[in-house]
Amino acid sequence: MALPEPYGSPPGRPGLYVIELTKIDDSDELGETTAIFAEEYGAKKFMELVLADDEYEIEDEMLLVSSSGIVAEYVGVPGSSMEQIMDYDYSLRELAWQMKPPHKTEALWFRHARRNPTEAEIEAQRERGKPKKKRRPGGRSMHRADRSGMTPIADIALGLGLSARDARGLFRKAKIEKPKQGWAWPPDEVDGIRDLLQELKK
Repeated sequence: MALPEPYGSPPGRPGLYVIELTKIDDSDELGETTAIFAEEYGAKKFMELVLADDEYEIEDEMLLVSSSGIVAEYVGVPGSSMEQIMDYDYSLRELAWQMKPPHKTEALWFRHARRNPTEAEIEAQRERGKPKKKRRPGGRSMHRADRSGMTPIADIALGLGLSARDARGLFRKAKIEKPKQGWAWPPDEVDGIRDLLQELKK
């Protein structure tokens, strides 16, 4: 089965996952862009290009603030969030997929056409035009874990007739904490995770 095209093409494939991004560029003017995708994996690929090696925090699931001053707010369809997009686990085919222009060009332009803002500028940027949000205690910093050789939840779920989202939902409903490396496991743990998911499906 072909990999679903990540870009929206109304009316047949509407853009469901919408992210509004803001930044401060070298001329101290606020820059803005909006990313729209039909598939979560496309939205995450775009954000990875924009963020590069930035660390970030996610507040109230919807608002992402990076260490270099990028602010991204999820404004798409209900049922998803900025946190869910950044937690999305690629299938092997999605992992191999590469974003092409013009979306790649837009992401890289947005990434590089800026300087590192001050703390005051980041705070002003966060508050500009957005309702005041209660900061989640401690926030959440990104430290990319090495997942080489691991099997993502999307591949395990596929064999059980589940989507990666449904599988994550089953784990969260069962109060199973997300592993430090994300929703992926080494080969010797895959059978146990598959059995656990099968049990949680019942």
